[in-house]
Amino acid sequence: MSILGRIFRGQRHRSAARLVALDPSAENYLALARESVVSGEHNRVEAICHEALDLHPGHSELVQMARRAARMRLDARVRDLEADLLVGARPALWSELFDAHMEAGRFARASDVARRWGKAGGGGEALHLESCGALGAFFGGGVREDGQLAWDLGQRAAQAMPRDPRPLESLIALSGRVGAHAERRTLLARLLELRPGQPELEAAFRESSQQSDSAPGFVQALADSTRRGALDQEPRGVQSGEQTKPTRGRSVRGLLKNIARREGVHCATYQQGGTALVQGLSGPVADRTARAIRESVRKTRELTTRVGLGPMTSLTVEGAHGTLVMSSGTLGMGAAWCEGDPPEELVRDLGRLAEQTGGKV
Repeated sequence: MSILGRIFRGQRHRSAARLVALDPSAENYLALARESVVSGEHNRVEAICHEALDLHPGHSELVQMARRAARMRLDARVRDLEADLLVGARPALWSELFDAHMEAGRFARASDVARRWGKAGGGGEALHLESCGALGAFFGGGVREDGQLAWDLGQRAAQAMPRDPRPLESLIALSGRVGAHAERRTLLARLLELRPGQPELEAAFRESSQQSDSAPGFVQALADSTRRGALDQEPRGVQSGEQTKPTRGRSVRGLLKNIARREGVHCATYQQGGTALVQGLSGPVADRTARAIRESVRKTRELTTRVGLGPMTSLTVEGAHGTLVMSSGTLGMGAAWCEGDPPEELVRDLGRLAEQTGGKV
């Protein structure tokens, strides 16, 4: 690039930054991010998008640009790490390469990295990472084979590293999510031997003990959860893998009321487990509507899992009397019955409602 070109582009970037300072609208942030790309400052684009999303949560263009920027950053880091491994492989490089693929959601590639490290002498650490890759794939896609592989590899990693709590934490998370509470209780007892006296672990152990008497074994629990197309809420006490992020701002009830007040919206519901909140309807009609939506989501989850689409994130049903649009999060689900095509703002608000208890699966 010529000197004049660099000066001109630098001026455009500064002008875009001044516009954001004067008017921090989503459009001005997008213009600043684009100018950062043109100026070659790719490393700033992701930070600009996240700053903008704090002010304009859920804005589709900002979300897409932030994802592209993150993908470019991770792809560049993967290329650098692969080149470094050719020069001289060491554990820190293998681990960072695995983490880069996991952050990008490329669980199969992450598992492949762990297998390569295992063949190069990675031992129990490589087994643990391969188990985490399979665990990420299972939580993201709900495929039974991924869950079984994560379980088997996790058991091998725990045997190879008996004093390391991380394989046990992963197995505890997996057994809790599929409802294998007897195995979870045994694993928690082993973890308490490594971390004695922790109140949260002791409470989790007591909770699993109360649920373990009638709970199925892991293989049956895994088959049941994949057939349902939904995983249980992760029990308290131990968290492993990708953590859910608390949603900022308003409560579930407040968001639900605002959605129900929108023009053209007949009713809005939020459901988590056996609990349902309904705005816009009351009495038996509200109960019937909540039950019908819950059953529709259950059957759709089963269908998407069986045909290989992975977990359901959204569903739109059109009828003669309007449109039912739903957004499903890790633990909760929001739905609205509206007239005609649902506006983008309504879909975005339902996504935020579903994410009150976790990000998308």
